[in-house]
Amino acid sequence: MPINTKRLLQLKTTNPTKIVSQEKDVANQLRYTLNDTSSILDNNLVKEVVPFIFWNDTWNKIGFFGLSKNHPVRAVSGKRYSRGRKVFVDFGLNAGRESSLPHPAIVIHNFKDLVLVAPTTSEDDGLLDKEIEKVIISVPKDGIVFPQDTIIELHQMRCVSKNRIINDLNCNVDQYIVPNDTVDELNKKMKTTVIPYGANLKQVIEAKLCYHYAPDIFHQNIHLNTVIEQLQKENEKMKKQILEFQSINK
Repeated sequence: MPINTKRLLQLKTTNPTKIVSQEKDVANQLRYTLNDTSSILDNNLVKEVVPFIFWNDTWNKIGFFGLSKNHPVRAVSGKRYSRGRKVFVDFGLNAGRESSLPHPAIVIHNFKDLVLVAPTTSEDDGLLDKEIEKVIISVPKDGIVFPQDTIIELHQMRCVSKNRIINDLNCNVDQYIVPNDTVDELNKKMKTTVIPYGANLKQVIEAKLCYHYAPDIFHQNIHLNTVIEQLQKENEKMKKQILEFQSINK
């Protein structure tokens, strides 16, 4: 049954501090939407609904209204994570094509109770459009950091509560040396040779993030590096000329 949006917004203004159980209209509207959820899920497969039940139970504990929302629920929830650390994160059940359910992820930045992560997946459903394909990084398995061929979803970066972290996977992408053919492919997409052979994956991720999300700074750095190389060449040329001049005047 559709909720009465107009009535709910009115009650939010007129009775903001009243307990829901004492406000009949709000209690009924809450019941309607919960019943709608149940009706939708009753007609789905067990394998699809069980993850929802797990996540809903988690939401009740550590979500917006959960009693434990401001407290670490696991030992890994209270840790600091270095950039590039690989962790296992429960992304929950999200909208549309957003990353959902438990997935490995790479730490981009650590905060006190939050962590910015880029999800990874070993599944390529062939539905990535051209814009997304430009942003992702596909790397072959190495048996250490990545047990399987992996896609790093830089288009799906999210800042999440550390309570979403299920496990610390005890490795860092700076341990992963990117294969030369992958480096060539990445440089081709970025139309530059900014990534050198022998670069580790953390360096590659940082270069891709800068290229896609701070392009002005990226291209400015490329320009400055070119200028520096030219100056170094000119400096070496001048040194040779000075040595030749000194030898002539001895």
